[in-house]
Amino acid sequence: MEQHSLGIPPELVRLQVFRERLYGEVFTQGRDALFELLDALLDQGPVSSLVELSLSPFFRREWPSVYAALRDGCIDADALGRLGVDHLPPAERPLLVLDGVPWLLPEARTVPDRGVQHVASTLYIREKLGVGYAYSTLGVVPEGSGSWFLPLCQERVPTTSNDLMVGAQQVRKWAPALPQRGVLVVDSKYSEGAFLDHLAPLKPPLSPNAKDWTVADPADCPVDVLARMKGNRTLYFRPPAYPGKGRPRVQGAAFRFQDDSTWPEPDQEESVLDPRWGQVRMRAWHHLHSEEHPEREVTVLLIERAGASGSRREPKRIWLMWYGIDQPALVTLWHWYERRFTIEHWHRFGKQTLNWTLPHLTDATRLGRWGQVVMLATWQLWLARPLPGGDLRPWQKRAVPPESRTPGQVRQGMRALWPVLGSPAQAPQRRGSSPGRPGGPCRDRKPRYEVVKKGPPRRRRRSRKQTTK
Repeated sequence: MEQHSLGIPPELVRLQVFRERLYGEVFTQGRDALFELLDALLDQGPVSSLVELSLSPFFRREWPSVYAALRDGCIDADALGRLGVDHLPPAERPLLVLDGVPWLLPEARTVPDRGVQHVASTLYIREKLGVGYAYSTLGVVPEGSGSWFLPLCQERVPTTSNDLMVGAQQVRKWAPALPQRGVLVVDSKYSEGAFLDHLAPLKPPLSPNAKDWTVADPADCPVDVLARMKGNRTLYFRPPAYPGKGRPRVQGAAFRFQDDSTWPEPDQEESVLDPRWGQVRMRAWHHLHSEEHPEREVTVLLIERAGASGSRREPKRIWLMWYGIDQPALVTLWHWYERRFTIEHWHRFGKQTLNWTLPHLTDATRLGRWGQVVMLATWQLWLARPLPGGDLRPWQKRAVPPESRTPGQVRQGMRALWPVLGSPAQAPQRRGSSPGRPGGPCRDRKPRYEVVKKGPPRRRRRSRKQTTK
């Protein structure tokens, strides 16, 4: 109340509280250097080398402290997630988005546990392969429009695991912390039954010889799942009633996505006029399951967009899967899935503007720590969006309302906020020059690691000359 009486806007107070909790709760070791590194990242923007962040006037330490902060600092990942949950905007249904992204390290032979990663290419139709790390990111989409995405956690996917297992662990950990039951929106690789098994393991049947049809309860899942499905899938309806003799049937009638003759009359149907796609027709079929997981019954939704070009980026048909309770209207499901692509904007913004994949470090822990710094930078940009600050470039649009500002526009005005916000970090204490590395034997050469390749090796095709011999 005293702060309101002094004329301090509540948005500024909220950002100051976030920074104080960040300094006192999230940064548990090396907090001064880490905090100033975070401020320098928001001030400098894209740089060609990580050490250039030390040129920021808000980084009061020498340039070696940039790497020392990532080496000696410590960030509490649980406290980071709790801090984000406490600052989420109110929503009737929190919209969670989960996706993986690669960090390519093709020449980093001293970095252990590198694997082969799939990289989406804009130059070719097919995906290409790269060598590096894979990261799984879980966050919340705070608004119904725009490009904002608020990350809650980010974990590296080891080569001994996969995206489905790591992503399910993240959802099970953070979904109960949300104030309401959330909706998880994911891409097609998470529509497999294996992901739902990791997310909500099936309960054992009451009787091993039971012949009644048993269906898993979606309420056992911590979130409702809305996932895209590939267009070549085949699902099945419920089997007919048990006749009383013989083995009970597991599958019912087939529902082939590529064969519309197998589609019965839809259980739900809606049609809306979208300003971007024109006429959009939505049809839904209930009580479908896959051949491998007959206990998981889902609702299949077909979206047909008349205004789409029919390319890979803009297909005319999109298949979605709903697994949850209290299914909303079909148009609501469609709008929820459109919001999934905000995580793609955040990945691009993190790489191009916040220098996420810039550092050349040889330790997976330091790489993950730098990713957490990028996450915290995103949260400060979100909290600073309602605050005035910064001059736009002459070629940029002016008089942009605060609710329409993009993350890049907010970052341009952060320098004007630092004198008002202040910093809880303590000033560095000068201790003189370092004595340097002591003389003696040379340091050992760092070990080199091979790239971890999953799956059996491919058999070499014999040439025609070898077969003739």
